[in-house]
Amino acid sequence: MSGQKDFVAESNDIKAIYISPDNYIYVGAHAGGLSAIDKKTGAITHFESTSPLGTPLNVYAIAPAGNSKLWIGTLEGIKLFDMKSKRFVDFDNSVFVQNAIKDILIDSEGRLWIGGENGVQVYRRAADGSMEVLKAGKGSVYADINVQCLFESSTGINLSNSKVRFLGHSMELGVSGDMLGRVFD
Repeated sequence: MSGQKDFVAESNDIKAIYISPDNYIYVGAHAGGLSAIDKKTGAITHFESTSPLGTPLNVYAIAPAGNSKLWIGTLEGIKLFDMKSKRFVDFDNSVFVQNAIKDILIDSEGRLWIGGENGVQVYRRAADGSMEVLKAGKGSVYADINVQCLFESSTGINLSNSKVRFLGHSMELGVSGDMLGRVFD
């Protein structure tokens, strides 16, 4: 941990935000690593971890991992962060085949979905606590797609029947006139 900074992330290209139950807002940034904002004091801390090239991590996804830990999805693979010790922890990540991770989702059944440039892999925690692969690799229905974002509907996740059509427009959000100027928390 390098200490308090006067800005949220080492980079202004913020890719992920996670609000934890321990009163911290975790922020991930491209070429900026992981930072946390203490909601009580406003103190901002940047957590040191680097890519294999020695540059700051490209953090694109943050999701709860249980036991006060967070899954951190980076362009360099998956990392594990301990919210109690405020440190990255080593773990056996050989089961994870995805490198360029763009999103992480924990679904309603507790499965871990990892999406990125190499498709989607789905994992569940085995009885011994290890992670086991449910779908991964070439030949899987979840390979050969570039996943930027994962969502779960009230009926679950179904990649086989999901479609996206890019229209080339920026995102639009319809807002009634009486909502203009209001601040929502």
